[in-house]
Amino acid sequence: MDSFSASPELYDLRLVSSIDVASLALLVSSLGQFTQERNSIVLKTYDTILNASREHRYIWKSKWSLVKCLYLWSRYAAFIDTTLAVLKRVDPSTDLSTCNIVTQFDTIFAGFGIALTEIILMVRTHALYGKSRKLLQVFIIMWLAIAAVSTWIVIHYYSLSNPATSTSGPSSIILCNLSRSSNMFLVCYCLLLFCETVIVLLTLSKAVHTFARNRGYESSHLMVTFYRDGIIFYVTMLLIFIFAVVFQIVGPPAIKYIGDTPLRVMHSVLACHLVIHVRAVASEDETNTLPTKSSLVFASLPVGSRHGVDTV
Repeated sequence: MDSFSASPELYDLRLVSSIDVASLALLVSSLGQFTQERNSIVLKTYDTILNASREHRYIWKSKWSLVKCLYLWSRYAAFIDTTLAVLKRVDPSTDLSTCNIVTQFDTIFAGFGIALTEIILMVRTHALYGKSRKLLQVFIIMWLAIAAVSTWIVIHYYSLSNPATSTSGPSSIILCNLSRSSNMFLVCYCLLLFCETVIVLLTLSKAVHTFARNRGYESSHLMVTFYRDGIIFYVTMLLIFIFAVVFQIVGPPAIKYIGDTPLRVMHSVLACHLVIHVRAVASEDETNTLPTKSSLVFASLPVGSRHGVDTV
C-alpha cells in the first residue's frame, strides 16, 4: 500500500511540496492586495456611516446642484468598483474571461469616478477666484486633455490580449491579477498629480493674496477652513500617490497595483469631507458670528448665506 494513501498528513505534505516557490509567492502577494482592497471597503463603509447625519443635514437637505450630484456620486459609486475588486478574488467561479471583464470594468469605472471627483476640487477653486471665466476655461481644457490621454492609455492597454490572469491558488482566494505591468499607468498617476498640483498652487496663491490683503483683520473660520482643507487634501493624496507609484515601479507583479484601490477610496473620502466640512463651518459661522470684512473676500461664499456655500 502507498504510504501516502495511509497517512493523510503525509499526503497533504506532498501536496504542499508540489507548490513551487513562484506560485506561493504569487499567492502571498495576491492575499496582500486582497487585504488592502478589503480594508479599503471597510474604511469607506465606516466613513459613510460616521458622516451619515452630517450628510443628511448638509447634502440631502440642500438644493440640487452640480456639487451635490458630484458628492453623491463620489460617496457611493466608489462602493461598486471596490466591492467588485474583492469579489473577483473570492468568487470560485471566476475564470479568465470573467477576470478580464471585471478588471477592465473596475479600471474604467474607478478612473471615471476619480475624474468626476476631481471636478469638485475645480469647482472649489473656481469659487475662490470669483467664478473667473478664464480659470473655468483653463480647468475645462485641462480636464478634457487629461481625460483623453488617460482614456487612450486604458484602451491601448486592454486592447492587448488577456492583461489579467485568473489562477486558483491553494485556498479559496482566486488570483485574479493584472499579469502584465505597464509604465503607461504611471502616466495616469502623473497626470492626476499634475492636475491636483495646479489646483493646490492656485489655492496657495489665493490664500497668500487674501491674507496679505486682509492683514490686521481677523480671518473668518470659513476662510481658514477652505484653504486649510484644500492643502491637507493635497498633502494626503501626495503621500498615497508616492505609495502607489513606488509599488508599481518596484513591487512584484501581483502587487504592482496594490495602491489603486486605496487611492480611489481615499480620493473619494477626502473629497466628500471637503464638501461637508466647509458647509458645516459655514452653518456654524452663520449661526454664531456676524460677517466680517475678511469674510467678504469670498464673493461666492458669503458667510451669512448658505446659498453660496451650497455650490461648493
